Amino acid sequence: MKKITKLVTMLAAALIMGAFLLPAYGCTPRREVLRIYNWGYYMNPDVMRSFETWYQSRFGTRIRVRETTFTSNEEMFRQIRDNRSDFDIAVPSDYMVSKMFAADLLQPLDRDIITDEVLGRIYQPLLNNTNSVTGTTSESLAAGGNIYALPYLWGTMGIMFDSSIIRYEYIDFWGWEALFREIPAERNPAVGPPALTEAGFAAVAANSNFLNDRIYMKNSFRDSMVAAQLYARRNQLLELSDGGNDWSGDDYQALLRQIFHYAPNHENAADIDPEIRARYNITTQNNIGVYDTIFRRQRALDSFFKYEVDVGMIEMMDGLDNRGFMGIFWSCDAGYVVPFNPDLAYHIPREGSNLYVDAMVIPVHARNPEAANWFLYYLNMFDADNPENSAAWRNMSYVGAPAGVAGAMDAFRDGLEDGTARLMVFGYMGDEGMTLDELFSDDDGLLIVGGSDGLTVKDMFIGSIMFPDQGVVNRTEYMRDWGAAVEVDLALMWADILAYQPGTGCGSGSIAAGLLMLLPAALFVGVMKRRR
Repeated sequence: MKKITKLVTMLAAALIMGAFLLPAYGCTPRREVLRIYNWGYYMNPDVMRSFETWYQSRFGTRIRVRETTFTSNEEMFRQIRDNRSDFDIAVPSDYMVSKMFAADLLQPLDRDIITDEVLGRIYQPLLNNTNSVTGTTSESLAAGGNIYALPYLWGTMGIMFDSSIIRYEYIDFWGWEALFREIPAERNPAVGPPALTEAGFAAVAANSNFLNDRIYMKNSFRDSMVAAQLYARRNQLLELSDGGNDWSGDDYQALLRQIFHYAPNHENAADIDPEIRARYNITTQNNIGVYDTIFRRQRALDSFFKYEVDVGMIEMMDGLDNRGFMGIFWSCDAGYVVPFNPDLAYHIPREGSNLYVDAMVIPVHARNPEAANWFLYYLNMFDADNPENSAAWRNMSYVGAPAGVAGAMDAFRDGLEDGTARLMVFGYMGDEGMTLDELFSDDDGLLIVGGSDGLTVKDMFIGSIMFPDQGVVNRTEYMRDWGAAVEVDLALMWADILAYQPGTGCGSGSIAAGLLMLLPAALFVGVMKRRR
């Protein structure tokens, strides 16, 4: 009887376990499923469907692509590291590629599939960047060494703002400081160019709370910390770049690199040129408290709104009454929503900013690595005679960010300029589709900057969002992994900032709330780990 009872118990347990497993894959064998872990709104669904068709026609084997999304590099890292999730492809940013590589979470790509011909289609500076974070060199590849990541999409970090309310001149004048200062409610020559449009002034007169709750910040301590560092070093960066007009100087480049490669407490400050260290007081002392003060002061501003990741761009796109007017955004966010709301504009401050490269990698626990390698092969296929058929072209059209495939990127940029490339607005462009010229008709009077020399949304979109010119690229820098110990300190500080209640002088209003806020940081501490 005991044996029967035990058998029944085991059978019941198996059935229960099966019930939990079935929804994940249905009745499809795992070898016929390709699981992708990606940012939200970051791949054209048509690309996934067309890969399924291509794969079956090439190999005679059925494949189904399943996408799961994340909101931060850190969320993705923890999921793969701690839960050993069997995603076949993940999409980390460049600095996170190095972190995953150091944690032995990546497997090398199959060089029989990802051949030199495939690598040759990728824009070389992007490939050099993703290779450098894993120690891969052209020499090691030539000698048969491994490669662990392929560039997927890339872009910049800047300020997106509602140009129907906030003047472009104001954002250009203040740069990153615009996010850390009160928005003036009246004309005041002492604070620089007027912040608001005439309609904005009228709204202020009608509603004294009009400017309250208007600044977004990223709920990502790495991105927000970088913005704070650029703000804190603003005068030095502008001085070294001739007022924000020449970014070629060695001192400017060294200071910008220090901000993106090293955390505020600079545990690796010894790597920085001694003269630069002395000139700008870069020490190994922990000065995170300086930035803690900056964020607390920002939280106390009437114009501060909230920390967010994806919801801010949707709120601004929809023009909700309860929305922010400006904040930190990535160019892919702006590229995604500006076509839908031409009042929105994107600007990379003259002080400098981040150029990110999001890459495709195959995690070590992937259960379908062969199909994963073929998916990377498919993403990097390109036919110059039919560029719009490539996955890279279709992803650029959907996401609003340039792909790593050099030929597709050039063809798409040319298509934007002559009006033949089509931008999808949330995956939809109408029954017939619309060219960029039709979408951004000059007859609509879509001016970002007032006056006869104003830029149209089309000009702003082409010049500053998807395809920044060389002058913009010169004032950007890649992020690098800051190191585990530093990131634990920053995670603890960030948890305290999120819990901070202005006017109380402390963090959360209760011990329980404080502990809940610190929970993500505690997870970081457990394994010494950590953004876009």
